[in-house]
Amino acid sequence: MIPVEAVVRYCPLLGDTLNGDPTPVPDWPPGADRELTTALVKVPSMRDPQRRESVLRDTGDEIFDLAERSPVLIEDVRGVVELCLQYADGIDRLAAALRWYERGSLPMREFERVLLRLRGAPGPAS
Repeated sequence: MIPVEAVVRYCPLLGDTLNGDPTPVPDWPPGADRELTTALVKVPSMRDPQRRESVLRDTGDEIFDLAERSPVLIEDVRGVVELCLQYADGIDRLAAALRWYERGSLPMREFERVLLRLRGAPGPAS
């Protein structure tokens, strides 16, 4: 038998359901994880391992604790994106943390454009 707390730690979406508070996870278009990953690997704060850890910490304990780490940048960022997509506000929390570190860098603005496009919202004029 596995304690419920252990299951929830590895599958956070079950925790919401078990608590009677199912938070809907947004529907992302197919390939959203790949596009977000491609944009994020260009953001300087995601390229630096120490700063990436700080960004993850600022994203929230659930994501920081559950994110699998990899020495390969693309795999590490892909894991973060896939984990964030499991939370209703995960990508928003990641973007908010990155905004603080990036302060409008060109790669960050490109990530924001990708995010807006994937959500179906018109992006700012380039």
